[in-house]
Amino acid sequence: MKKEPVVRFAEDSDRKQVLALLNSVFSSQQRTDYKRDDAYWNWKFRGSAYGTSILTVADNEGKIVGVDHLWPWEFCLKGELLKAVQPCDAVVHPDYRGRGLFKSMRRFGLNEAELRGYQMAFNFPNENSLPGNKSMGAEYLGKITWWVRILKPFNLVKNRLFTSEQKDFQLPGAYNLNLEIIDNLTAQSKMADEIITIRRVPGFHQWRYAAHPSRTYGMIDVRAGKKQTIVIFTVNPKGSSREMVVVDLIGDNSQKTEVAKSIVAAGREMRADFIAVMNNHQFGIKDLWSHRFLKMKSKNMVVTPINRKLNDDVKSLENWSMVAGLHDSI
Repeated sequence: MKKEPVVRFAEDSDRKQVLALLNSVFSSQQRTDYKRDDAYWNWKFRGSAYGTSILTVADNEGKIVGVDHLWPWEFCLKGELLKAVQPCDAVVHPDYRGRGLFKSMRRFGLNEAELRGYQMAFNFPNENSLPGNKSMGAEYLGKITWWVRILKPFNLVKNRLFTSEQKDFQLPGAYNLNLEIIDNLTAQSKMADEIITIRRVPGFHQWRYAAHPSRTYGMIDVRAGKKQTIVIFTVNPKGSSREMVVVDLIGDNSQKTEVAKSIVAAGREMRADFIAVMNNHQFGIKDLWSHRFLKMKSKNMVVTPINRKLNDDVKSLENWSMVAGLHDSI
């Protein structure tokens, strides 16, 4: 009788097998042509500004047949620290599916997360993985609202929204990230206590954006008098089209008109077919309809309580300062 795979924490010696399994399973699903390599391992699993990930594997006598990853995050809510993990990079080899390995690895990881003081897990499952997340105790918050400004309608007929494989895009130098400006503005900005916001610890922007192994991010510095807002974005070529996605917003939340106009102007300069911005109540993104942005629903969001004393506010999308940079694939 064959032994069942052993669920354990991943070690550095597992790196080659873990990356090979991820690349093999995700090659037909992911939105980019990027292959996970040592740089990805170091950035995603070991280099987070919030500490080392919880990386779990299923080991069948030396062969890695399953991987589950909990990515660490920190948020602020009502003046308190909220520690969270984001499940991502979860795969099981096709020959070992149907044995409950996914649930075994996820439980193993969540138990460790509880021991480390994490209070919740949050993630963005697709329609196929949503039932599995719910069966593990995840609570469904709904579909995230996006605002989309279409700049080239004809190209969108040829290239469906948010589909097809993407490649990295090098931005014009004027849009290069300036970490000093970003960090200085972050230090000066005050977030609303009642909104769940990213805790931007020292090194966060360097890690999340500047050091990303496969994506290039740019910034727009929007200033009007003493007001300042930084918009961080990425541009993704998809076949003959380009999409521009706003991934983060920092600074003054009263510059709604100036920010919207600056985003559209940058999108035109990037020759983007469309611009996508996550709905964000803190920055008044709900007002983008007046700048010819259309509303659409895309990406599910779930929250899994780890700590029984978890604040119920996290279970409503309305309470989150939503930015696409929270999602590991954008």
